[in-house]
Amino acid sequence: MQKRLHIFIFLCIYHIGYTAQCTMTLVKASCWNNFDVTMNVYDAENDNLLVSAIAPKSTSFGRATFECKPMQSLSMTATYSPVIWDADKGKVYKAIRFWVLPKEEPAAGSSWEVKVCFPKQFSNVPMPQGDVNNCTCDMSVLPPLKPNKI
Repeated sequence: MQKRLHIFIFLCIYHIGYTAQCTMTLVKASCWNNFDVTMNVYDAENDNLLVSAIAPKSTSFGRATFECKPMQSLSMTATYSPVIWDADKGKVYKAIRFWVLPKEEPAAGSSWEVKVCFPKQFSNVPMPQGDVNNCTCDMSVLPPLKPNKI
């Protein structure tokens, strides 16, 4: 019985203490190229800010790395500038879903990557003027992640 308790305690400590490397990739839709977009990533359980990913004007994406845990739930908010309408100044747009990380640890030297499309995966974001018919996030142009150094 005592041996089982020790094993249980070891497994709990190992699981709770394990962290992984995560990469958050913010991809802007093509019609947002003239805007700076910032996405904040939070631990959905306690609302602690984990990282901010920024996709500056004239770039299609931004990446940020942070420490994460298996099965961690993530929530996101986004802002952009310059504002489209004066009434939008200071508005924060919430993601329309949560992201839950896998329960299996990533392979050695790799990390989990979460890709998020702005504005598609956020609620009530106004559309900028211009060609909005072809306003999509092109995930195929993202360069591969570099392996982590161990």
